[in-house]
Amino acid sequence: MDGARFAGAVAALGCAPADVTWRAGVDLLSFGATKNGTMTADAIVVFDRSLTAELSFRAKRAGQLAAKMRFHAAQFDAYLTDDLWLRNAAHANAMAARLQEGLKAVPDVGLLGAADANIVFCRLPRPVIDGLLADGYAFYHDRWEPGVVRLVTSFAATPQDVDHLVEAVHRHAG
Repeated sequence: MDGARFAGAVAALGCAPADVTWRAGVDLLSFGATKNGTMTADAIVVFDRSLTAELSFRAKRAGQLAAKMRFHAAQFDAYLTDDLWLRNAAHANAMAARLQEGLKAVPDVGLLGAADANIVFCRLPRPVIDGLLADGYAFYHDRWEPGVVRLVTSFAATPQDVDHLVEAVHRHAG
């Protein structure tokens, strides 16, 4: 399982991590932590022990054995303590919900589904997209169809950050 957004999904679902991994038949989880609070640490969690020998070989062959890997891995001590990983993810999800709620009030903005985790998909008018990009905001746009954007909230986003983005959308929408 690609777990780049695993924490956000677990926080949104309110379930045990096991419910969406090994209990659901997942053999390996790429436990992505860099998008949720660590600087350089991700981990591979192996649920099917028969895969460990092959995984060790592949990781070494791919050059994924840093000389000082223990320093990268040490970040997980803080990340997993007292469910910091889930608190970070829940915060990012809450910021997406705040963003979605703010965008509802902007004319000509079309929300494309609910923000169940930390991503909001919406349709923005071209002047809004161009204005936000000129303001320095970075986001995927027009990858799916013209005017469709993906806005992702971070564990480090503040309510003020979200409010500023909504204000910028309002301003560019006229």
